[in-house]
Amino acid sequence: MNESLNGQDPITIVPVILAGGSGSRLWPLSREQYPKQFLRLLGEHSLLQATVRRVQQLGHAVWPIVLGAEAHRFLLAEQLREIEAEATILLEPTARNTAPAAGSAAHYVRQAYGEDALMLLLPADHAVDQTEAFSVAVEAGIAAAQAGHIVTFGVRPSRAETGYGYVRTEGVVEGCAALQVIEFVEKPDGERAEQYRADPDYYWNAGIFLARTADFLSEFGSLEPQMAQRCRAAVDGALEDADFVRLDPIAYADCREDSIDYAIMERTDAAALVPLEAGWDDVGCWSYLDRLPADDAAGNRVQGDVLIEDGANNLVLTGGVDFQGRINGSGSVSTGPGDLILGGENTFTGQLTVLSGSTTTLTGSVDGNVDVNAGGELTLGSAERIADGSALNVDGILNTNGEESVNSLTATGTLNGEGTVSALTYDLNGATSNANLGTGALTSNGDTALNGSANADSVTVADGT
Repeated sequence: MNESLNGQDPITIVPVILAGGSGSRLWPLSREQYPKQFLRLLGEHSLLQATVRRVQQLGHAVWPIVLGAEAHRFLLAEQLREIEAEATILLEPTARNTAPAAGSAAHYVRQAYGEDALMLLLPADHAVDQTEAFSVAVEAGIAAAQAGHIVTFGVRPSRAETGYGYVRTEGVVEGCAALQVIEFVEKPDGERAEQYRADPDYYWNAGIFLARTADFLSEFGSLEPQMAQRCRAAVDGALEDADFVRLDPIAYADCREDSIDYAIMERTDAAALVPLEAGWDDVGCWSYLDRLPADDAAGNRVQGDVLIEDGANNLVLTGGVDFQGRINGSGSVSTGPGDLILGGENTFTGQLTVLSGSTTTLTGSVDGNVDVNAGGELTLGSAERIADGSALNVDGILNTNGEESVNSLTATGTLNGEGTVSALTYDLNGATSNANLGTGALTSNGDTALNGSANADSVTVADGT
């Protein structure tokens, strides 16, 4: 940290960290009440904490402003307390995407630090491997920002990525270490992404921006006058207590939902780009973790106290909870607090057993038999499957959400959910079923209450109902 607040540094950078993610990415480890910015994916610190620690290393920077959801306020406060960060927590009463968030934050920065302060706007849930290189890039953007540009930071593509937006540049901004921005480009298809990867004028849009507060608000007011007015009203009407600053809920709710890219950056003539070469990634999908260095020769990546026996290419995140048991096979595996989650687009090969007291969510596929022990719970995702020829044995609880297929289903426990399980044979031994069963031969050997639907080729009732 520097001494900008004491007037000893003529430059003041105010980091504004957008931490309002909804938990829709990296599901199921990331959830609505615990979105990915709070996950400790890369070590002892969450993505939010790593971002705060990163901006603390910047020259000219004051403590950051963290803008997040009202529902996450205690998570925000606790994670900031853990790293002793004296950040201001600005709360959104409702989600309105990044444009209203940025506009409100800019008004708050102007009130707190003046119109000449430089606002560094960045997401809370991205990864940057090289903090020093990040600081160098931000330093390089200062001159362009002070000259009136809205600086975006771009990453040269290392692969033909279809999940990112791109920025096309041409030439250098006179007197600055920045490039002229020609256009922002939407997420491309595979062929076009390969063209962008090979063209040195194209960069990934990292979603990080630096601008003089007065210039950002001027451009914001010109391009989005109604939104800008409501953002200002949300700040003017904000309520502050000991821990939080709450934006005015009526004014903020009146803002149109829009991103800063659509509302501002794709329409402004003031954009400039500074290349960012710091190992950046938006951590938007599980494949990011597959690109990290493996922890052993078999390609396994592990966080926590884990034993992998005869397994390859596994990803295991314990979330601070010791993982008890063995993983045999390959695929993508993660564990969160109280959960074992088999995730990703890959197939887990081998026997999967859900032990008593365990809660397991399957978001990939299993090529092998699955046993849910009494006291255990297995949740199947919306498009996952258990390989044909395998058996699903449920003595605990099975929750279904999509169209699942399995060779045979044996259940003495409870079947729940909106989905349908299709099998060649069903053997319900005293199960209470609220799920739907697909085509197959259904046998009831106990007191079975089927509250869902069954489309069986044949039904046999032995000793039960």
